[in-house]
Amino acid sequence: MPASAEPPLWVIKTGTAEVFLFGQMGLKADTQWQSAKLRKAFDKSAELWTENPQEHRNIDPKLLDELSRNAHPLSDLLSDSDSVRLQTALKRAGVPPGAVSSMSAYVVLEDVLEKQAGIDASNLPERVFAKRAVESGKSIHSEFESLEGQLRFSAGLPDAVQAGLIKRALDDLDAGAPAVTERIAAWSAGNLALETAYVEHNCNLYPDMCRAIGTERNAEWVFRIKEMLSKPGTYFVCAGIGHFVGPDGIVAQLEAAGIRVKRN
Repeated sequence: MPASAEPPLWVIKTGTAEVFLFGQMGLKADTQWQSAKLRKAFDKSAELWTENPQEHRNIDPKLLDELSRNAHPLSDLLSDSDSVRLQTALKRAGVPPGAVSSMSAYVVLEDVLEKQAGIDASNLPERVFAKRAVESGKSIHSEFESLEGQLRFSAGLPDAVQAGLIKRALDDLDAGAPAVTERIAAWSAGNLALETAYVEHNCNLYPDMCRAIGTERNAEWVFRIKEMLSKPGTYFVCAGIGHFVGPDGIVAQLEAAGIRVKRN
């Protein structure tokens, strides 16, 4: 697929349906990503599908307490050396070690890295698209039906997957903000080689994590996209770029199923 000098957008067309696929990532406030081509694709779509539920409410503390009580101790998931890496990272970030659990550690670490890299949550494409969808009356759907469902999914991941998520986040912190900036620059230019290498590297290191949060979830997206293609209309899907690249990415799985995906 030829690369274009703008963020990655794919399209699938049948006789009556059209599905646009946009691979997003966390961006800085000054990252320019809203091309005319992308706006046109979104504007003509009747439905928006996002990776994360677009709810704006506080999570019930009772739910968080329930999930935390059922979470395995971090010491059960990590080796001694990885436990030291985690404690060191938390100390540097000013996060009390007791404030994180096996369920929240990788989220906290990712948040630390995003702050170091200057990531602006308000410029996350799915948030921008969701706001526009509300303003224009488009229906919005997401991979997880609710924040509670998303949290329960994360909390229910096997220990090996939880450990992989934490170790990947530690690896990302070790690589630092410059690596994030480099990935954003490549993504902005439509160059997927760096992101593909990042996904494949992590899959080699942490195959259980890759299968659970990558391959299997990507297969679910393929099922949803097939349903979209089975009925008339234009749809816009926005999910993390890591879900679209690599041998088990959404694009590869669609093409393996005989569905032609074109880089737009």
